[in-house]
Amino acid sequence: MINSNIILFSSGKGGVGKTPLSWLIANSFSELGKKVVALDFNFHNPDLYEILNNFDSEEVDIIDKFGNETLSPPLVISKINIKSKGLLFNAARIDRYRYAPYPPHHIFRSVLAIKSFLGYDDLFFVIDTNLNPVSLSLLDVASSKIIKKCEEEIDQINLTYFVTPSVFARYKGYGEKGDIELLKLTVNSFNRFGLKTLGKNGENIIYLFTPTVYDEELFLKGLLSTLKTSLGRMFGIRKEYISIESSTRSKGILKKILDFSMEPYMRSSRRLNLDELKDIRTSFLDFLNAHGFTLETFIKNATATDIQSLFFAFILDSLYDSTTNTMPRNSIIIPFIVKSLINFVDIVLLAENLNESIIIKKQGPIYTYLREWIEKVYLRGLWLCLSSYLKFLIKFHDSV
Repeated sequence: MINSNIILFSSGKGGVGKTPLSWLIANSFSELGKKVVALDFNFHNPDLYEILNNFDSEEVDIIDKFGNETLSPPLVISKINIKSKGLLFNAARIDRYRYAPYPPHHIFRSVLAIKSFLGYDDLFFVIDTNLNPVSLSLLDVASSKIIKKCEEEIDQINLTYFVTPSVFARYKGYGEKGDIELLKLTVNSFNRFGLKTLGKNGENIIYLFTPTVYDEELFLKGLLSTLKTSLGRMFGIRKEYISIESSTRSKGILKKILDFSMEPYMRSSRRLNLDELKDIRTSFLDFLNAHGFTLETFIKNATATDIQSLFFAFILDSLYDSTTNTMPRNSIIIPFIVKSLINFVDIVLLAENLNESIIIKKQGPIYTYLREWIEKVYLRGLWLCLSSYLKFLIKFHDSV
């Protein structure tokens, strides 16, 4: 069981839900009795801090010291009054610096300053940032030393990276490389300085797969439409439509995910890495080519929902191991973002007397799913100990 952590949200694009999911995960930790710091380092839209500012909170403190040094820029921090059994703190840079760009090591230096200021060893940091993976690359020894210090004081540090269909695109300006290669550059920069935060090949990253479809009903209709289109093509009906096959296994896995079953994660001993993610991308592009489409022509002819539902079905097939009935422990599957997350920030910023019950009620199944994953998978470690895995193998062998 981990006793302290840093979860840092990053993405190659905006609008994927970093702020609402940051809040949901922070609140999940606090409901489980943890001491949590929600730290806003999103200089484009520091909305996480403003959302928590609408909660009832205790007096605001300024953190302007880090050991014997001046902390620049200073941080503002307050304790949020919540009903859960844990503690929740709201932190960000002070007003005048909140919209200013910064080097990535400032995030980790702020973590150490907050940890020292609060005096707790068992802190859980959830950090919302608009930095993309390339921006997180380390360029100097001084920055690496700060992150190394975090590694020494924090049990587990994880970058959470959003994987959407656009992540599988390749950019001509980068020599046909895409987001996966850019993320690999960041991982290599950490490895050059002997840091373990991201893993040798990105196996310590949490990969959050989301089709970014904002409606459960719309997403499921899109998935069913894909299946119907395939059948229609087989019988020569509506030939102008795209024909991409979706396996029945995807439907079964989808049901398990929608039922919030954690068993495929809990019994797993494997973690996804960047080479495997690159192979999944290649397979997806081959999958399209086999049906006569390049990624570009597919995007031109398919509807947005078709693209998202096909991508999601393919990811399910790729990640799920039917032999062991497992999913990689460092992957989170969010099959849709429910309606209430649309304009999430606008809604909660307008609310008066905001509290966690109001937001949780609006989030419904997504919150339940994330909380289950945190409690049953993340807090038990992304990598199962050998004894647990051997017990599973014995049980699996006996069942066969």
